[in-house]
Parts: sequence; C-alpha cells; structure tokens
Amino acid sequence: MLLISIKNTISKILSSPYPSVKKGIDQIQQAVTVGILVAFILFFVGPFGLSQLQPDSLRASICIGFGGITIATVLATHYIAILSFPSYFKSENWNVGRNIGMTLLHFFMVGSANFIFVWSRGWSEMRLDLFLLMQISTLAVGALPVGILTILKHNRLLRNSLREAQNLDTLRSRHKSENQTERIVLCGNNRDEELHTSLDDLLCVRAEGNYVEIYTAANYNRAQLLRSTLSSVEDTLQLYPQLIRCHRSFIVNIEKVEGIQGNAQGLKLLLASDALKIPVSKTYLKTVQTYLKESNLSS
Repeated sequence: MLLISIKNTISKILSSPYPSVKKGIDQIQQAVTVGILVAFILFFVGPFGLSQLQPDSLRASICIGFGGITIATVLATHYIAILSFPSYFKSENWNVGRNIGMTLLHFFMVGSANFIFVWSRGWSEMRLDLFLLMQISTLAVGALPVGILTILKHNRLLRNSLREAQNLDTLRSRHKSENQTERIVLCGNNRDEELHTSLDDLLCVRAEGNYVEIYTAANYNRAQLLRSTLSSVEDTLQLYPQLIRCHRSFIVNIEKVEGIQGNAQGLKLLLASDALKIPVSKTYLKTVQTYLKESNLSS
C-alpha cells in the first residue's frame, strides 16, 4: 500500500501543469545564465581535476569554453526539439514530468558536447566507458538539484495561482451582471463573410492562424471560423467593456464566466459548465481585475 501511495503521489506531481517552455529572448537569457553558472562552478569548485590546472588563465579559458558549449548546446537542443515535435511542447500539455525530461535531455546533450570538446583537445580517448563517465558526471551534478528546483517552483507557482484565482473569483461572485441584449455582427476578410450573434450568446473568441474561432453558448463545442485577426475583432468589440482581451490568443465575455481555476501555469476562466477553459496571462490579468472591481464599485 505504501509503495502504491508513493507511486500515485509521484505520478500526480509529474502530471501537474507547469509553465510552458521558454521561447525567444527568454530562452536565450536562460541558456546564457546556465552557461555562466557552469563556467563559474567549474572554475571555483574545480571538479574533474580542473583545480590542478595552472596558471589560472588556462583554467579560466577552459571553463569559459565549457560554458560556451553549454549555452550553444542548450539552445540548439531546445529549438530542434520544439521544431521537431511542436505538439509535444504545447502549453496546455506541458507538465512537471515533461519539464524534468526536457532538462535531462539538455544535460545529456551538454555532456555529449563536452565529451567531444574534451576529446578534440586530446584530453580524453574516444571510448564508450569515458563517454558514459562524462554523462554520469554531468547528470550527477545537475539532475537532482534541477528536479528539486522544478518541484519547488511548481509548488510556489501553484500557491500563487490558487490565491489569485480565489481573489478573482471573489470579485466575480460579487459582480453585478451587465445587460447583454445587443446584437453583434463580426465581419471577416472574405467578401460577404459575416457572423451574426448576440452579446448574451457570445462566450469567447480565439485566434487560430489566419482565422478566429467564435464560441457561443448555443454552439460552444464547435467553434465557428471567421477569416480575420483577433486584433480586428477586438476593434469591432471595443464598445462592449465586458468583452475583454485576457490572453494574446483570447477575448472572453466576462459576464459568461462561471468560475476561475488556478494551477502552476496560471489562471483559467471557466465557461459553458467548465467545457471551455480560457487562460489569463499576467499581461492582461490587471484588465480583468479592473473590470470586476469597477463594476462592483458601481453596483
């Protein structure tokens, strides 16, 4: 029973939602930070006999080389993996287990690149046992602390999101609903492409490539497509303050939100009996809070 309980606990932790992998400048900054830390640790701790190297300038140049290799390898592994398996890295699928797995892949690739670097300088022979020793050394140094830090970060983000969700849901429960009887016409880029709906029926709008998906209360499980951009739709809907941009890919009708959920990835607005879960990014969280607060003050 104890083993089953431990297994279930570990499985639950690994399957818990986790912030999606960093991209763009954020990933570059993260890779550079890791590379600098590696160089500093190697120089000042001096593992693998590095502390015996003299003069210090030689040891520093070697450590900087390892740091540079780490930066290049982490970035290359990151972007090749994302481009090769885009669906695997979707934010809605990302969890603690995948994050740890991706980190371990980084360690393996860094260990491999460092072994090739050591071999190319004539400091090691091209042998399987030495390659495995390099991998074990790399993983031993980084796997445990990275795993612990990942779980600690997950728990911290989860606590913060649960607190924000509770505060936002309190505002929502006190909120006085607006009158939503108006009719809305959304126009697409194609000729005579129009979508007619009512403000009361409209749930949310989602950006999807060159189209937007329109979700309504009457048809929430099958979105209606319109060839347009989310920014264009947002301009059309600007007269209705309850239709709020809550994420770079979503506009939501705040009056139709039935609950708010928090996890390590952030906040989700629940609509249509929880059938739709709309993310709220930190960029737009203030907008949602302001609308609910102002409506409470005016009620």
